[in-house]
Amino acid sequence: MTRAILLQGQQVPYILKRSTRKTIGLRVASGQLEVSVPRALTLKFVEQILQERQDWILQKVQETRSVLWELKDGLQGHIAGSPVTFLIQDVPKISLLDQQILIPQDTPREALKAFLIQKGPELVASRVQHWAEKIQVQPVKVRITRAQRRWGSMNARGILALSVGTLLLEPDLLDYVLVHELCHLHHLNHSAEYWTCVERFLPDFEDRHQRVKHQGGVLTGLF
Repeated sequence: MTRAILLQGQQVPYILKRSTRKTIGLRVASGQLEVSVPRALTLKFVEQILQERQDWILQKVQETRSVLWELKDGLQGHIAGSPVTFLIQDVPKISLLDQQILIPQDTPREALKAFLIQKGPELVASRVQHWAEKIQVQPVKVRITRAQRRWGSMNARGILALSVGTLLLEPDLLDYVLVHELCHLHHLNHSAEYWTCVERFLPDFEDRHQRVKHQGGVLTGLF
Protein backbone atom coordinates (compact mmCIF):
# COMPACT_ATOMS: atom_id res chain seq x y z
CA MET A 1 0.00 0.00 0.00
CA THR A 2 1.41 3.40 -0.98
CA ARG A 3 1.07 6.28 1.49
CA ALA A 4 2.82 9.59 2.10
CA ILE A 5 4.15 11.42 5.14
CA LEU A 6 5.35 14.99 5.67
CA LEU A 7 8.98 15.06 6.86
CA GLN A 8 10.64 18.43 7.41
CA GLY A 9 8.15 20.06 5.07
CA GLN A 10 8.77 17.48 2.34
CA GLN A 11 6.07 15.06 1.17
CA VAL A 12 7.67 11.61 1.15
CA PRO A 13 5.73 8.71 -0.42
CA TYR A 14 6.34 5.28 1.04
CA ILE A 15 5.23 1.71 0.48
CA LEU A 16 3.79 0.08 3.59
CA LYS A 17 4.13 -3.70 3.83
CA ARG A 18 2.57 -5.71 6.65
CA SER A 19 3.72 -9.24 7.45
CA THR A 20 4.38 -11.69 10.30
CA ARG A 21 7.73 -10.04 11.06
CA LYS A 22 8.28 -8.83 14.64
CA THR A 23 10.30 -5.69 13.94
CA ILE A 24 10.04 -2.58 11.77
CA GLY A 25 12.23 -2.48 8.68
CA LEU A 26 13.07 0.64 6.66
CA ARG A 27 14.60 0.42 3.19
CA VAL A 28 15.30 3.12 0.62
CA ALA A 29 16.13 2.21 -3.00
CA SER A 30 16.12 4.51 -6.04
CA GLY A 31 14.58 7.25 -3.92
CA GLN A 32 11.65 5.04 -2.82
CA LEU A 33 11.01 4.39 0.89
CA GLU A 34 9.69 0.95 1.87
CA VAL A 35 8.38 0.32 5.39
CA SER A 36 7.88 -3.29 6.55
CA VAL A 37 5.98 -3.71 9.82
CA PRO A 38 4.17 -6.35 11.93
CA ARG A 39 0.51 -6.69 11.00
CA ALA A 40 -0.78 -5.51 14.39
CA LEU A 41 1.12 -2.21 14.41
CA THR A 42 -1.07 0.90 14.10
CA LEU A 43 -0.48 3.45 11.36
CA LYS A 44 -0.08 6.14 14.03
CA PHE A 45 2.81 4.25 15.63
CA VAL A 46 4.41 3.54 12.25
CA GLU A 47 4.39 7.21 11.29
CA GLN A 48 5.75 8.15 14.72
CA ILE A 49 8.76 5.94 13.96
CA LEU A 50 9.15 7.58 10.55
CA GLN A 51 9.16 11.01 12.20
CA GLU A 52 11.86 9.84 14.61
CA ARG A 53 13.98 8.54 11.72
CA GLN A 54 13.26 11.45 9.38
CA ASP A 55 16.87 12.68 9.13
CA TRP A 56 18.06 9.23 8.07
CA ILE A 57 15.13 8.75 5.67
CA LEU A 58 15.58 12.09 3.89
CA GLN A 59 19.32 11.54 3.59
CA LYS A 60 18.85 8.09 2.05
CA VAL A 61 16.11 9.27 -0.31
CA GLN A 62 18.43 11.97 -1.61
CA GLU A 63 21.43 9.61 -1.86
CA THR A 64 19.57 6.94 -3.79
CA ARG A 65 17.48 9.17 -6.02
CA SER A 66 18.96 8.87 -9.50
CA VAL A 67 18.29 10.18 -12.96
CA LEU A 68 15.84 7.98 -14.82
CA TRP A 69 17.54 6.04 -17.61
CA GLU A 70 15.68 6.61 -20.86
CA LEU A 71 16.00 4.40 -23.93
CA LYS A 72 15.99 6.67 -26.97
CA ASP A 73 17.33 6.68 -30.49
CA GLY A 74 21.02 7.60 -30.61
CA LEU A 75 21.66 6.95 -26.90
CA GLN A 76 25.32 6.24 -26.14
CA GLY A 77 25.82 3.54 -23.54
CA HIS A 78 27.19 0.09 -22.78
CA ILE A 79 26.09 -3.52 -23.04
CA ALA A 80 28.06 -6.03 -20.98
CA GLY A 81 30.85 -3.48 -20.62
CA SER A 82 31.25 -2.71 -24.32
CA PRO A 83 30.35 0.71 -25.79
CA VAL A 84 27.24 0.74 -27.93
CA THR A 85 24.85 3.14 -29.64
CA PHE A 86 21.14 2.35 -29.25
CA LEU A 87 19.25 2.88 -32.52
CA ILE A 88 15.45 2.63 -32.49
CA GLN A 89 14.33 1.97 -36.06
CA ASP A 90 11.73 0.30 -38.24
CA VAL A 91 13.32 -3.16 -38.07
CA PRO A 92 11.60 -6.54 -37.58
CA LYS A 93 13.84 -7.73 -34.73
CA ILE A 94 16.64 -6.58 -32.48
CA SER A 95 20.25 -7.09 -33.57
CA LEU A 96 23.67 -6.18 -32.21
CA LEU A 97 26.16 -5.20 -34.92
CA ASP A 98 29.65 -4.01 -34.00
CA GLN A 99 28.99 -1.08 -31.65
CA GLN A 100 25.36 -0.52 -32.61
CA ILE A 101 22.21 -2.22 -31.45
CA LEU A 102 19.17 -1.91 -33.71
CA ILE A 103 15.89 -2.04 -31.78
CA PRO A 104 12.31 -2.31 -33.17
CA GLN A 105 10.46 0.96 -32.66
CA ASP A 106 7.11 -0.62 -31.69
CA THR A 107 8.13 -1.93 -28.23
CA PRO A 108 11.78 -0.93 -27.77
CA ARG A 109 12.14 -1.52 -24.02
CA GLU A 110 10.47 -4.92 -24.09
CA ALA A 111 12.55 -5.92 -27.11
CA LEU A 112 15.75 -4.85 -25.35
CA LYS A 113 14.88 -6.69 -22.15
CA ALA A 114 14.00 -9.88 -24.01
CA PHE A 115 17.23 -9.67 -26.02
CA LEU A 116 19.40 -9.17 -22.94
CA ILE A 117 17.71 -12.00 -21.04
CA GLN A 118 18.35 -14.36 -23.95
CA LYS A 119 21.80 -13.19 -25.06
CA GLY A 120 23.10 -11.66 -21.83
CA PRO A 121 24.88 -14.75 -20.45
CA GLU A 122 26.80 -15.06 -23.71
CA LEU A 123 27.59 -11.33 -23.90
CA VAL A 124 28.92 -11.10 -20.35
CA ALA A 125 30.65 -14.51 -20.30
CA SER A 126 34.20 -13.30 -20.98
CA ARG A 127 33.97 -10.61 -18.29
CA VAL A 128 32.61 -13.11 -15.76
CA GLN A 129 35.38 -15.57 -16.62
CA HIS A 130 38.03 -12.87 -16.32
CA TRP A 131 37.06 -12.12 -12.73
CA ALA A 132 36.30 -15.73 -11.85
CA GLU A 133 39.88 -16.67 -12.73
CA LYS A 134 41.31 -13.80 -10.70
CA ILE A 135 39.16 -14.63 -7.68
CA GLN A 136 39.75 -18.37 -8.21
CA VAL A 137 36.12 -19.38 -8.27
CA GLN A 138 33.83 -20.77 -10.93
CA PRO A 139 30.09 -20.08 -11.08
CA VAL A 140 28.15 -23.02 -12.49
CA LYS A 141 25.77 -20.83 -14.48
CA VAL A 142 25.00 -17.21 -15.36
CA ARG A 143 21.43 -16.13 -15.90
CA ILE A 144 19.80 -12.76 -16.57
CA THR A 145 16.66 -11.80 -14.66
CA ARG A 146 14.05 -9.04 -14.65
CA ALA A 147 14.92 -8.10 -11.07
CA GLN A 148 14.08 -4.45 -10.39
CA ARG A 149 15.57 -4.01 -6.93
CA ARG A 150 18.92 -5.73 -7.05
CA TRP A 151 21.79 -5.76 -9.48
CA GLY A 152 22.86 -9.35 -8.89
CA SER A 153 22.90 -12.33 -6.56
CA MET A 154 24.82 -15.55 -5.99
CA ASN A 155 23.27 -18.61 -4.41
CA ALA A 156 24.88 -21.53 -2.62
CA ARG A 157 24.68 -23.65 -5.79
CA GLY A 158 26.95 -21.22 -7.62
CA ILE A 159 24.33 -19.68 -9.89
CA LEU A 160 25.14 -16.06 -10.68
CA ALA A 161 22.01 -14.01 -11.43
CA LEU A 162 22.33 -10.55 -12.96
CA SER A 163 19.52 -8.08 -13.54
CA VAL A 164 18.92 -6.91 -17.10
CA GLY A 165 19.92 -3.44 -15.91
CA THR A 166 23.32 -4.67 -14.74
CA LEU A 167 24.32 -5.30 -18.34
CA LEU A 168 23.79 -1.58 -19.08
CA LEU A 169 26.15 -0.31 -16.39
CA GLU A 170 29.45 1.39 -17.13
CA PRO A 171 32.33 -1.14 -17.33
CA ASP A 172 33.84 -0.36 -13.92
CA LEU A 173 30.44 -0.61 -12.23
CA LEU A 174 29.63 -3.87 -13.99
CA ASP A 175 32.97 -5.17 -12.72
CA TYR A 176 32.03 -4.14 -9.19
CA VAL A 177 28.77 -6.12 -9.34
CA LEU A 178 30.61 -9.16 -10.72
CA VAL A 179 33.36 -9.07 -8.09
CA HIS A 180 30.76 -8.44 -5.37
CA GLU A 181 28.84 -11.57 -6.35
CA LEU A 182 31.78 -13.82 -7.22
CA CYS A 183 33.41 -13.21 -3.83
CA HIS A 184 30.30 -14.80 -2.34
CA LEU A 185 31.59 -18.12 -3.65
CA HIS A 186 34.30 -17.79 -0.98
CA HIS A 187 32.04 -16.20 1.67
CA LEU A 188 28.27 -16.55 1.31
CA ASN A 189 27.70 -13.58 3.64
CA HIS A 190 28.81 -9.99 4.15
CA SER A 191 31.39 -10.67 6.84
CA ALA A 192 34.67 -8.78 7.27
CA GLU A 193 36.39 -11.62 5.39
CA TYR A 194 33.99 -11.19 2.50
CA TRP A 195 34.69 -7.46 2.16
CA THR A 196 38.42 -8.18 2.37
CA CYS A 197 37.95 -10.40 -0.68
CA VAL A 198 36.19 -7.61 -2.57
CA GLU A 199 38.83 -5.06 -1.58
CA ARG A 200 41.66 -7.35 -2.66
CA PHE A 201 40.47 -7.14 -6.26
CA LEU A 202 38.87 -3.68 -6.21
CA PRO A 203 40.69 -1.38 -3.74
CA ASP A 204 38.26 1.42 -4.64
CA PHE A 205 35.19 -0.76 -4.06
CA GLU A 206 33.61 1.72 -1.64
CA ASP A 207 33.52 4.43 -4.30
CA ARG A 208 32.12 2.00 -6.87
CA HIS A 209 29.55 0.79 -4.34
CA GLN A 210 28.26 4.34 -3.86
CA ARG A 211 28.18 4.97 -7.62
CA VAL A 212 26.20 1.78 -8.22
CA LYS A 213 23.66 2.90 -5.60
CA HIS A 214 23.10 6.07 -7.63
CA GLN A 215 22.40 4.09 -10.79
CA GLY A 216 18.96 2.92 -9.68
CA GLY A 217 17.44 4.93 -12.51
CA VAL A 218 18.75 2.31 -14.92
CA LEU A 219 16.53 -0.33 -13.34
CA THR A 220 13.58 2.03 -12.97
CA GLY A 221 13.89 3.25 -16.55
CA LEU A 222 13.70 -0.28 -17.93
CA PHE A 223 10.43 -1.18 -16.21
